Order: sequence, then structure tokens, then C-alpha cells
Amino acid sequence: MPTRYDIVHTTLYRYSKPVTFGDHRVMFRPRDSHDLRVLATDLKVSPNAIVRMIQDPHSNSVALVQPLGAATELKVVCSFTIERADVMHDLSLLSPAAEFLPFA
Repeated sequence: MPTRYDIVHTTLYRYSKPVTFGDHRVMFRPRDSHDLRVLATDLKVSPNAIVRMIQDPHSNSVALVQPLGAATELKVVCSFTIERADVMHDLSLLSPAAEFLPFA
């Protein structure tokens, strides 16, 4: 049975005085694969921003973010919901030293 995950990641930059922002490239959406489906994504940016979605040559989804106006902080909240299929992996292929993190 697949397992569903809701993930939220927040990035916050603070500045001592207002700054203006250039373009930012935000890569937060995982790629679909044989055992992973992306069910929903959301991106919130403060201050308000122009957001354009593109796909890079490696099939990654990239948000081009241009914050509007000057501010003392930049906050980017990325959230997504994924469904991960139960896939049996042959763990016998792993060296015993690689079963636990950190490993050498």
C-alpha cells in the first residue's frame, strides 16, 4: 500500500535594512518516478513575487522567482504532497557498513 507524505520546507533570509532582490531559482518539486507520484505542490513567497515555472534540460521543475519591491526579509515556503509506492528492494546488495548512517 502506498504511503502519503505532506512536506513543508521554509527558507527565510533576514537583512538588517531593506534590500532589493534579483531573480531566484527555486527547485522544490521532486520528479515523478516508478515509485513516487507528486499529488500536489504549492509555493508561497513573501514579499509578493512574480513566479514563472519552467523545466530545465534535466527535467527538473524550476520556479523562477522575482520578488517585488525592497524588504528586510525574504521567505519562501515550498510544500508538496507525494505518494510513495511500497517497493521491495534487495537489501542484500548493500554492504553491512552501508546499512546505517553515517557510513564510511
